[in-house]
Amino acid sequence: MIYNIHYDVSAMAISLFAILFTIVKKGLHKRQNKILLALLAVCFLASLFDITSSIGNSHIVQWSIPHRDFHNYAYLLLHNCMPYLVSLYIVALTGMNFGRSKNAFLHRLHFLPVAFSVLLLTSNLFTRKVFYYDGQGIYTHGPLFPILFILAYFYFVLCIFLLFRFGKNVSASKKGMALLFLIASLVSVVAQMLLPTILLQLCVESLCLMGMVIVVDNEDEVLDVEYGCYNRKAFIYDFYLYQHNDTTFPLIIVKLERLTAYANTIGIVSMGQLKRRLGDFLKSRTKNAECYYVENDTFILICNSKCDADTLQKEIKKGFEGDWQIDTYQLKLEAQVYRALVPDEIRSIEEVLMLIAPEHEHDPYGSGQYRREEQSLPDGAEQKAAENAARKYKQEQELEEAIRRALRYGNIEVHYQPIWNGTKNRITSCEALIRLTDEKLGPIPAGTMMQIIAQKGYGRELEKYLLEKVCSFIKDHPLEEAGLERIGTNLSRELLLDVGLREMIDEIVDAYGIPHEKLGFEFSGAPMIRNDSAVQRTLESLKNSGYVLIMDRFGAGYTDIMDLAEFPVSVIKFDNSFLKKIITNRRAYTIMIYSVKMSKRLGFSTVVVGVEQEEEKDIMTNLGCENIQGYYFSPALPAEDFYRYSMGFNGE
Repeated sequence: MIYNIHYDVSAMAISLFAILFTIVKKGLHKRQNKILLALLAVCFLASLFDITSSIGNSHIVQWSIPHRDFHNYAYLLLHNCMPYLVSLYIVALTGMNFGRSKNAFLHRLHFLPVAFSVLLLTSNLFTRKVFYYDGQGIYTHGPLFPILFILAYFYFVLCIFLLFRFGKNVSASKKGMALLFLIASLVSVVAQMLLPTILLQLCVESLCLMGMVIVVDNEDEVLDVEYGCYNRKAFIYDFYLYQHNDTTFPLIIVKLERLTAYANTIGIVSMGQLKRRLGDFLKSRTKNAECYYVENDTFILICNSKCDADTLQKEIKKGFEGDWQIDTYQLKLEAQVYRALVPDEIRSIEEVLMLIAPEHEHDPYGSGQYRREEQSLPDGAEQKAAENAARKYKQEQELEEAIRRALRYGNIEVHYQPIWNGTKNRITSCEALIRLTDEKLGPIPAGTMMQIIAQKGYGRELEKYLLEKVCSFIKDHPLEEAGLERIGTNLSRELLLDVGLREMIDEIVDAYGIPHEKLGFEFSGAPMIRNDSAVQRTLESLKNSGYVLIMDRFGAGYTDIMDLAEFPVSVIKFDNSFLKKIITNRRAYTIMIYSVKMSKRLGFSTVVVGVEQEEEKDIMTNLGCENIQGYYFSPALPAEDFYRYSMGFNGE
């Protein structure tokens, strides 16, 4: 053997390890990572063909000229592509590949030297001016061979220029390793000239490439795991790259309005599927924009020069017009989609972050000013705020644990508040309400309990628990004997989004053999579910299954008159806040008169809640409201006490 191939063998091993490390740890989402992977692959193949060509050039008798030519050309072509790939990597690293740039001519210059080197090597088949075999068959460099070095030096100079001219936002570690690669490559070329039989160059280059791989951001550092797109850190970095290179580029800002509310409802697993679907949807709209999840349920897409931002904005808006099916939930996602041009409409990263802040009004191009007032806190206020936040978090954790224990061991009690019917002068129905007294925390207010249940996503589990208790009560206590017609329970807004809700309810109710008309389901929060097709279908399904639907808190700002036409309800509950006003406010009294008359005219049964005094009961009865619920008759009672109360009242 004429040549020492041990360094090439090492280069192959290092390159192969770096390739695997890049794929597994670094990922291929970023363009520069793909280029670096290609560079490593070329280094691996160049090392392989350097070995085979060296063996062929050392054994000229055993290897034919065409056979040796193939391996020599393969090595030279691959090795001469490496400077081009290195410069392409530096271009991507500095952001010069983004959009149109004042330095766009550099992009066109990239390919010229490598194209010329390929042309030069191709012509060598006929001219034998780059390399040839002498009279004894020995591999020899020709007079044009130095041109290959000159072309490689062109890329060397170009990379140095790019790093110092446009590498302002490149991290010091990445810039340092890139410079080390360039300098080490130059030194190894000189060393190879002095020691032509020691194939050192590719080994040095592979080691430096391995160093470049190590300093690349890990995949989990630049990706949002939940959404599968880039994170805030990556967005800030890329935004600076675009901006630093004097590039005009559009941003598409997608702000989701109700994502957090859904998170409290559909559970962790379904929410994870929804987040992944959102990320995939936005990433798949175009190959000419990068998608980032920044914060506050907000995505931002950075568009390059090939992206039609207007069309992209329309496609994203269209994607949010329909329902999103996640497991058994059918969700209506509301999103505001903006387009802004940098630097014409947005000039800095600070303006972008202010634009998506929670307190920012969603009219980003109204005044054109995005300023947030700085507020100074008094001494010790920050520490006190932190202590309060920690205390609140601890309380929430304790409450959640108490609720989990109660659901696990069946410690949540169901109380029933009677509803009196004035026409029959009887207790004809009731509302089932939950009560919880924890062994550690004591009595937990129902409002606090429901808030935690909504936040942590226990709504479906609680509804099943409550329905089981109610059905068990009806089975053990025949309603007809006590003069009762039905029992009502509450459905949260989030539960109404569950397309499998009616099937779940039917399964429980039918298992106990309870007629559907003996159960009523109350719902409120109409502005949040208004025009929501999934909620409408759920309510229609419950109505068609024979259950009584009750619109709760009518008149409290939660509903308006048109909701009576939209939702398939049979009973209207007037909120007690309205009741308190009619005694002293003549206008409120008049509104109540016509509200009751309108409800009866439309065929609705009416209930007023919160009645505590006889005067209030008499007023509402005189207005024609048939049903009264409140402390005037009874607070919510445990199951046995309620049944005895109803038997006694109706018996009298």
